Amino acid sequence: MGMRRYDALDSMRGICACIVALFHFHTVGGITNFPLVRHGWMFVDFFFVLSGFVIASAYFDRLADGFSGWRFLALRVGRIYPLHIFILALLLVMELVLASGVAGGFAGREAFSDGHGVGGLLAAVGLVNAVGLSDGLGWNGPSWSIGAEMMAYMVFALLVGIFRRSAVPLFAIIGSGALLWLALASPGWLDTTYQFGFVRCLYGFSLGVLLHAFVGSRTVRFGGRDATQAQFAMTLLVLAFATLGPSGPLTLLAPILFAATIFVFAVGDGLLSRALQWRPLLMVGTLSYSIYLLHAVVQGRFMDLVQWLGQLNGRTYMVRDAAGSERLVVPGIGSDMLTLLMMAMLVGASWLTYRYVETPGRRLARKWVMQGRWAAPAASKGKAKATAY
Repeated sequence: MGMRRYDALDSMRGICACIVALFHFHTVGGITNFPLVRHGWMFVDFFFVLSGFVIASAYFDRLADGFSGWRFLALRVGRIYPLHIFILALLLVMELVLASGVAGGFAGREAFSDGHGVGGLLAAVGLVNAVGLSDGLGWNGPSWSIGAEMMAYMVFALLVGIFRRSAVPLFAIIGSGALLWLALASPGWLDTTYQFGFVRCLYGFSLGVLLHAFVGSRTVRFGGRDATQAQFAMTLLVLAFATLGPSGPLTLLAPILFAATIFVFAVGDGLLSRALQWRPLLMVGTLSYSIYLLHAVVQGRFMDLVQWLGQLNGRTYMVRDAAGSERLVVPGIGSDMLTLLMMAMLVGASWLTYRYVETPGRRLARKWVMQGRWAAPAASKGKAKATAY
């Protein structure tokens, strides 16, 4: 498997990021109330399974052969942290503006309230916002999954660094334990975030690692009609599952379905996998991390703009429910048109953060790791530079 790139899976990750973004955008229109979108929360688990698969594909053998676990973690921090801290800084500025009174009643709450206190900020900065230390999503809600993944990376580096290739059975045990924990302790079963988000992530991430071990232990490749049929079948199965919106213990099946889907797209060269290599879809996949982590901020400011326009016209375009959630109430096709406009703004903003935050941050982290205390020995330094990230 080595450092092979899975373009189709990149595109799928971007599509899932867009579905999650639409799930968090509430309107009276048809797009955001489509059943697949309304149950789109579960596509976060696609990220977890795919992360386990891709990270194991890139780093399992290298960590087992002596690659520094600290170096691996430093590279992961350099990948996820620049954008994360940039968004937290933006949100802090917004809270300060809210505290100044300039924003008026746009937020519908007091500054640094409702999970936006100092404690929640520190939990988000420390990426410990998925283990029950916070009392809500608070500072950039989607970032709970980033904290969960970072802890999963730590578990991965520790187990593979100590047990080498014998670590695979341990991931089966961890994944099973996480599944049992969710079944016994999580009120929402799989649908849990800041409370048992780390456990939820471990379940999916372990499945991804096990999938890599299964695929990497044998030559599994198929194409033509067989691959196309398998890809269509798994895609339809996942779409039907998410559209029907299972609840309770059935939600725990989602990561297993995602693992099966990743398998048929990773080893099969079918019609769908080739379609997913369409350049616009690949671009969305490239921007997927920014789309996912930025969408709550963009949606919040978009709602502020709609509310401001409504005040200018003396009309109500946005309302808040008892829980404080914002909903667009523009009648007719207006809500759907505004939804598409929001998504276009989100993709545009994501391109900017990818270009000016993600990419420079990743390059700086890689340069620091390569030249710092975790640099590879001179004899293997050239190879490490070519494959480190």
